[in-house]
Amino acid sequence: MFLAGPSKCELERFTAASSGDVLVPSCDDRGQYRPLQCQRGGQCWCVDARGREIYGTRSAGEPPSCSEGQGCIFKRRQALSRLFYGPVGYFRQHSLFKEQSKVSGSTETSPKHCSSYLQELFATSGLLSYVGQRQEVNQSKIVPVLSEAIQGLFPSRKLGTTALQLTSSAKRFQQNLFGGKFLKNLSGFNFTGSIGQRGKLNFSQFFEQVGLQGMYSGGNFVELAKLFSPEDNSYLTKESLGFSKDTFNLDQTISDNFGHRVNLQENQNMLAALSSLLEQKEFLTLMQHVTSVPESIAVDLTDVIKAVLELQECDEASSEIFVPTCTNDGRYDEVQCLAGECWCVDASGNEILGSKIFGKHPKCPTECEKTRDRLNTIKKSQPANSELFVPSCTSDGAFLPVQCAGKKCFCVDLEGRSLPGTESAAGEPYQCPSACQLTAGQSFLQMVQVLLSSPATLPQFSSVYIPQCKADGGWRAVQCNGPTEQAFDWYQAWVSQNNAGKDVPLMDIINEIMEYKKTSAQDFAVFVGRLYGAGHQNVFPIFSKYATFDSIPSGVLEGNFTSESDNILLNPYIFWRLLNGSSSRYPGSYRDFNLPYGHFELRNCWCVDEDGMEIQGTRAEINKIPKCR
Repeated sequence: MFLAGPSKCELERFTAASSGDVLVPSCDDRGQYRPLQCQRGGQCWCVDARGREIYGTRSAGEPPSCSEGQGCIFKRRQALSRLFYGPVGYFRQHSLFKEQSKVSGSTETSPKHCSSYLQELFATSGLLSYVGQRQEVNQSKIVPVLSEAIQGLFPSRKLGTTALQLTSSAKRFQQNLFGGKFLKNLSGFNFTGSIGQRGKLNFSQFFEQVGLQGMYSGGNFVELAKLFSPEDNSYLTKESLGFSKDTFNLDQTISDNFGHRVNLQENQNMLAALSSLLEQKEFLTLMQHVTSVPESIAVDLTDVIKAVLELQECDEASSEIFVPTCTNDGRYDEVQCLAGECWCVDASGNEILGSKIFGKHPKCPTECEKTRDRLNTIKKSQPANSELFVPSCTSDGAFLPVQCAGKKCFCVDLEGRSLPGTESAAGEPYQCPSACQLTAGQSFLQMVQVLLSSPATLPQFSSVYIPQCKADGGWRAVQCNGPTEQAFDWYQAWVSQNNAGKDVPLMDIINEIMEYKKTSAQDFAVFVGRLYGAGHQNVFPIFSKYATFDSIPSGVLEGNFTSESDNILLNPYIFWRLLNGSSSRYPGSYRDFNLPYGHFELRNCWCVDEDGMEIQGTRAEINKIPKCR
């Protein structure tokens, strides 16, 4: 939509394109990762919704099939829909979800077996016919926009139910959600009525591309509102100041710095349609229906809407329908079961031959073992002198921390990806990060991602867990929840520099950080300039050398400097990279996770075994250290 900021995919695409990387992520029109990703002049592979490679799909020849409709969540939703419910009246009558069957040269429609429950939610609400009347809106685009709107407005069932209880008027319902006429003003490009005359946003980059210049290009909200106002006294209506619809063209594709392609006319129509749709009593009826859908069918309200709108294919009813189980991030669980039989599956959900057994779970090959076996098979068909890297696995199937290819050796992470800067000649000693350290690095990045993606709902202290490791990389016998000591040190640096050492509510600091994320994500120099403008620069020791922004050497503004602190959060360049989501691996030394913890008055602790698994019954109260091995 028009006001959406760059997505994680778009940020990574911008960074990669600017630095000339061979891999430039491919994003769709909504800024999401495309299922198929390819590196320049090389291999292609499938990725999940978070842009992570789906193992077993990498191909150097013909690109793999990465159809979004083959995903685990889609298949599970479709199977549950068929399993519980039968044919549907309304959709049958209106020729929806039907297949054409040619009989004796004629085309007769035979209804396919579809979900009645979810589809009837949409049909009986009356919203289907209303959406069909919006001729100015592409029907294929209203579905994701409606889904995104519902996800943003109702992040949980509880909040959705609460909003519905506050009013019985559909028009009032929309005004409550958006604060009066905000959405209508936005769809009319009346920014004075939506974000105020003192708003800091500037849309000149967009409006200049369609032919508007000067104060009318988006920088002056008052003039822009007068130009696009639907009232009779608008500049367009009166053709005053030389303006007419012929002087510019909204209906064209333009783009921003991140390569996000938009059409202002389509977006204006979409916002107007969404605003009108949310005021219809049919929408209120639909929301009352979907809040009552069992969680066994769809976890959140967005799932319900997508199940209703995106179910395009239906098969004949079956007495035994397989419902796949999925991981939290949408991948197939490695073990699938039906009627007492269980088997292993690959990344696409296909059964691994020979793995099916009855009455218990099979031992499935790990990612390392699957990759090793696949590459060994390929290697057998290649010439004897050809070089093909085949990973080595530990006895329990994990990637060996150090891998060797020819005369070079290097360290890898838990998923077998090489760690930058670790390459050495074969035989040279090198200490690779351990499983504990790699797990801690992943946990750290996940904590940052959760914090920045949902700043309004801070995670509970007890829900944060980053493993602590011994000096040799093994798991410490005692593990505790809560953030690393680095985070506490960064907080103390912030309050010392900005609040005379007095405590500040964490949410207040997070809100300030999010402003930096919004305005400085694409350029480190812009980030540093904003720090100096707000007087926050001394949080980072490197800037104590420079009294003003103008005195900073250009190399420093490009990130070329040695940090004054071992704490990565006090390194402004690393902090900025974490802020814009461009760090896919832990950006510091993995020895950071060997450092002992403090602040036990805030932490719960427990014992773990040699593999880091919690030993039941050992979790102690806050500020108590259990006795472990």
